[in-house]
Amino acid sequence: RKRNTMLLTVIAVATLLVAVVGATFAYFSLQAESSSSTNVTVSTPKVGEALISAIKPSLTLNLTAQDMAKDKAGTTYYATESETNSESPTDVDITQVTLSNAQDGAKYSCVTNVSVSVDENTKSMLEHLEEGWAKLVLKGTGVGESETIDLSEFKNAEGPKQYTGTAVVTATSSASVTENILKAQLSFTNINDSGEILNSGIQNDIAGTELKVNITVTGGTCTLLDNSAS
Repeated sequence: RKRNTMLLTVIAVATLLVAVVGATFAYFSLQAESSSSTNVTVSTPKVGEALISAIKPSLTLNLTAQDMAKDKAGTTYYATESETNSESPTDVDITQVTLSNAQDGAKYSCVTNVSVSVDENTKSMLEHLEEGWAKLVLKGTGVGESETIDLSEFKNAEGPKQYTGTAVVTATSSASVTENILKAQLSFTNINDSGEILNSGIQNDIAGTELKVNITVTGGTCTLLDNSAS
């Protein structure tokens, strides 16, 4: 009888430990599964709900004959939110997160999964380029980290490529907080006409073309950091 009692006690303690571990994981993690949508929503008990959505699903550079002129050799152009070219480095917000029922003052690490692709017209334009001439940089807010994507990789790409961006968000309310979490910088450099990189014939081929990059949110996570407010 004593052995039976001890066995039942061990089983009860093990069951309790499994329940506690499961509840702790659910409390501290917000998890979104992969989706083809531009909005990804996830709900968990006590922490609340996180919605990761696209602000700007594409970035475009329209490269005119003037942009590709010889006197503009060495100039780098950047895409803007209004789809006009800028000669100053420009970051465009592309995704945001809304935290509902978050802990006021707590910090969350939010990872966004994105799919990056180009259309056939842009692929044709990329045929004229080599490594380093056109770039897309993904930057997570609040962490100082970035990922540089050389768009020459998309010349022969069969489909989209997958990337991630990490941001740190501080909840300023326990009701609902919306923060931009991922920025992108699309750039193209009009190379010198010395023959070292490109020649004027290729510059003429690029003039009048469009460099367009599509960015789709496919998933993400928001996790409460250990050093957050309790």
